[in-house]
Amino acid sequence: MLNALILFLTCLMVSSVGFAWGIYESQKTYNLPKDEIIAGTKEILRNMGRPKPKLASDIAKADDADKGAKAEEKKEPVKVDDTPSRHTLPKEKLRIQIPDKPKEPEKPPEPDAATLRKQRLSALISEGDKIYNEAMTHLQNTFKRDNNFDKENDLAAKQFSQAVQKYTEAQDLDPTSKTLQTKIREANQCIKTCRIQGRRK
Repeated sequence: MLNALILFLTCLMVSSVGFAWGIYESQKTYNLPKDEIIAGTKEILRNMGRPKPKLASDIAKADDADKGAKAEEKKEPVKVDDTPSRHTLPKEKLRIQIPDKPKEPEKPPEPDAATLRKQRLSALISEGDKIYNEAMTHLQNTFKRDNNFDKENDLAAKQFSQAVQKYTEAQDLDPTSKTLQTKIREANQCIKTCRIQGRRK
């Protein structure tokens, strides 16, 4: 408690000395009487808590702002005509239509080994039948006994051999086929006929 009292008295003394020094310096600088300096200091201390008075320019600006706000309130809102014009395009045509991406054609499934084997077998039999029928035509021409006998007989024998070769390749793919066995036997028999005819002549 004693320390607080000593501190308070010290501050008061320092303030008094500072105040006296300020009055002395003001009197010395501005050459004013001591009474006027003390009166001015009191006035300054008295007005420290009061609000600062407004200047004339600030009052004029505030009045102009109030007038502008009132004018804005009196203005009527601008009316917008929302009625669609007769030339307005329908919404469907205004939309951007993105074309569909073209679908890629589906690739046919790759045939398996059994399908490939079946296709190869059918092709060999078809080629063998075609050659066999041409050879049979030449063989029939040899029965006419004309000048072309040797040529027709040789062509028949050659084509029958080619047919046998095609049937044999097909038989390798289908060894149990009775039809192929019959075709091979008939083609070999025709080859023998051509050989017999050639020796008889």
